[in-house]
Amino acid sequence: MEISTISNHSISIAVKHLGAELCSLKKLKPDVEYLWNGNPAFWSGHSPILFPIIGGLNDDKYQVNGNFYTLPSHGFLRHSEFTIFEKSDSHICFLLTQNEKTLEVYPFEFEVYVTYTILEKGVSVQFKIKNNDQKTMYFQLGGHPAFHCPALSDKDGTIEDYYIEFEQNETLDRFLKVGKLLTGETEPCLNDENIIKLTNELFDRGAIILKDFESEWVALKRKNSNYCVKVNLKDFTHLGIWTKPSSTKAPFICIEPWFGFDSTAGDGYDITKKEGIIELGNNDVFECEYSIMI
Repeated sequence: MEISTISNHSISIAVKHLGAELCSLKKLKPDVEYLWNGNPAFWSGHSPILFPIIGGLNDDKYQVNGNFYTLPSHGFLRHSEFTIFEKSDSHICFLLTQNEKTLEVYPFEFEVYVTYTILEKGVSVQFKIKNNDQKTMYFQLGGHPAFHCPALSDKDGTIEDYYIEFEQNETLDRFLKVGKLLTGETEPCLNDENIIKLTNELFDRGAIILKDFESEWVALKRKNSNYCVKVNLKDFTHLGIWTKPSSTKAPFICIEPWFGFDSTAGDGYDITKKEGIIELGNNDVFECEYSIMI
């Protein structure tokens, strides 16, 4: 599997060409890896990119322009081979365009650019989507970065020693899931507060899925420590926080900036009505960005 790396005096990153997936994010002094290692005993991902859907579809299918198509959860981008469009000492840009395989499941001509830029204390992830088709293109887009939790240096820690902090106090409900789909139910998650205390049991009903938040960043922190991984959400409208259910005791946590989320059981198949769907006209461009600071 082909991997490209870039670094500066304080940060190094590695990116798989398959899926343009970030697979390493290190602070160099001291040498500390923050991104989850993809141990398949728990979860083989590192930071997959979700496109053109987030989460699951009813019966794994959708309808657009009168035709039905089949797509697995989170779409096809994470399984697609990208090429390098541009590379320098500080950034690397990957490109994917439609091909025979993508057109079978997603009937649009497009360009997807994913650019990783090393910062002083982290990395920015920039997306550029261009619609080269004559018809309106519909998609969702999301990140899925996973971080060691407990941190690799925290030999005696557990997930209960960590928490999620929002930039500001929020009052939010989480959307509940069973399997691949939302149930239509919600339950309170934050009540004019900015801390979610982490436990494995918290994820026995799937990811914590949120929308309508005001915070521009969320962070993974350890109690009584200066350990911090901050994800700057910028323009993203939805948020997923996820790890495997309690039975697995999986040692990672994902903080996922999204546009949209899973379908709800019983929803119709019309992709244009999916929560958070983005509509892009012919030759139009959609751009967004998030960053991870360590």
